Amino acid sequence: MNEGAQYRVVTLVLTNREGGILGQLKPFRVATPWFQEVEELVQTVRHRDGLEVTILRLLTVDESSSPAIDVVYLAQVEPLERHPWVPWTQNIEPHHLRMPWAVAGGPDADLSWAAAKLKEAGAGAVISKTQIRSWNLSSIWRLDTQVGTFWLKAVPPFFAHEGAVLRLLDDEPVPELVSHEAHRVLLRHLPGEDRYEASPSEVRQMIETLVDLQWRWRGRVNQLISVGLPEVRGEVLTASIRDVVRRYRHELTQEQQACLARFVATLPTRIAALEACGIPDTLVHGDYHPGNWRGTGKDLAILDWGDCFIGNPLLDVPCLLDRVPVDAAPGLRDHWLDSWGARLPKADLQEAWRLVEPIAAGRLAALYLRFLDQVEPSERVYHRDDPLFWLGKMANLPA
Repeated sequence: MNEGAQYRVVTLVLTNREGGILGQLKPFRVATPWFQEVEELVQTVRHRDGLEVTILRLLTVDESSSPAIDVVYLAQVEPLERHPWVPWTQNIEPHHLRMPWAVAGGPDADLSWAAAKLKEAGAGAVISKTQIRSWNLSSIWRLDTQVGTFWLKAVPPFFAHEGAVLRLLDDEPVPELVSHEAHRVLLRHLPGEDRYEASPSEVRQMIETLVDLQWRWRGRVNQLISVGLPEVRGEVLTASIRDVVRRYRHELTQEQQACLARFVATLPTRIAALEACGIPDTLVHGDYHPGNWRGTGKDLAILDWGDCFIGNPLLDVPCLLDRVPVDAAPGLRDHWLDSWGARLPKADLQEAWRLVEPIAAGRLAALYLRFLDQVEPSERVYHRDDPLFWLGKMANLPA
């Protein structure tokens, strides 16, 4: 670990399957600072304490002693006759926004469902299961069977369309869907690596692949609506941006407030002008960046379709540009616009980009506010700064 890099000091509060609090384990240190990554936590407790735990959710986060971040999680464990935990006396109250996998017994239900679906698919019994991630937007497990590796993903109600979308996109470069039901999806393993560190040439390929896909789906919007995909356009888009600006106005500077007030006042006109640029609404990924690609060489697939919606495809651009090197961003943006221009020679792509860039920043601010509104308080730490970050970006863009 680099000197000064953040790390977690983890305390696990233990519960049984029925939700009864058993006690807490001695704190331990893990190198990764990302709260949602739990594989290292499970392995540490297995080796140190001889316990098999399942991480359910965050309880508290204290970042006041940086680089150390004190993080307390609730974890499920089977009671033992002799145990290494000590008393923990605080109450844990129910919450109406708690995710299904964040309660005692929740992951067991997800794993039982996945095991049954794998047997139905001819994959045989689950030989090993590894918990990878648990947070407000997903629970992710790696499942190894007699015929290969699969991934179980559970998502919140507002992402529950992901399985149905993957079924529709069966012939597209997406993960192979084994089964889906309600908040759960079961996927076949994709060889290769997540492409967070993709080179600019790889990112250009990613752009071309997405534009190809969006072009194919431009006339099939009704199919997307039929499986519950949200529409983020017109008055829906206007209302969501107006709401996030209103709710965060007291955390903005006076200059930012004035800028965003002017922007909101002209937003319906701007959206109408964007629609007149000649770019058809289609499937928008919603969280398009290199880390949501996986594969090797040219054999790549697009991951994580929970954020997807129907709208203007250029709304995907700023999220990607925010995740690539600053010096590469202008060229990648131009490549994106050129890719659409090759298909739409009469469309005004430069004017469309001028219009859409602040709208896209506002859309992301509204998206993160939606997350905050739909997750319980202890889990809001993941997104607490994001609406203000994107509102600041929007305020700094030319109107």
